[in-house]
Amino acid sequence: MLLIMSNGFNLSDVILIAATCMIIKKLVNVLGVASNDISVSDKVMKVVTPIEDEPKSGVSKIIALCRPNKSSVKDALSPEAEKAIKVIKQYDISFEPRRFVKIVMDKHISMIEALNSGALKGIKSDCSDMVYNQLNDHMTNNKNRGFLVKQKIAKYDSVDIIDAQQLGGHDYLKVRVKLQLARMVYNRDGDLIAGDPAELSDVTDELMLRKDSIKNKWQIWEIGSSLISNEVGSGV
Repeated sequence: MLLIMSNGFNLSDVILIAATCMIIKKLVNVLGVASNDISVSDKVMKVVTPIEDEPKSGVSKIIALCRPNKSSVKDALSPEAEKAIKVIKQYDISFEPRRFVKIVMDKHISMIEALNSGALKGIKSDCSDMVYNQLNDHMTNNKNRGFLVKQKIAKYDSVDIIDAQQLGGHDYLKVRVKLQLARMVYNRDGDLIAGDPAELSDVTDELMLRKDSIKNKWQIWEIGSSLISNEVGSGV
């Protein structure tokens, strides 16, 4: 202390220097040390934006585009549907009809996509053996005849629950699906021989879905003939 005083510093100078050193140290800790090449003022501040929802793909994306409008969703809760829902809720109080409608659309689109691509293995666990064999026979017969049938969904008009029952610990729900689609037929060379992608037809499919009480999973148990039809505007 006496040495500092003798060199021209007094006590207040020492306190000021110590306080300044502490402030500089805190600023370095907060701001970090600038690199030798870039000064603090030259650094660009990164703007963080909210993470966007993961883009939908495949079946989910198609469902978003083909989802029934409000009136058609309401149709799924028609008196006929309400009666069926009351039956199923006696055994499954967690049953939610609007969620079930989405499941139906998901599986219906998956079947059409599988038929279009010729790859049925991806949906085998979603179908009963009977349905899988029907789809496979339909696809194989068309292939043997030398053509491929493709269906393009334009929109779903309604998905109605029309019947429900509980048998052997499994829930069975029958649904009526109304949609608009284009059906085209191509030969082995990929040439369009019947149908038109712009020509839409009103189609009604009736499906039976079964919920396995052990696996807690819905399967397509039965299908109607319209799903595996080759009929187009000009006929095949």
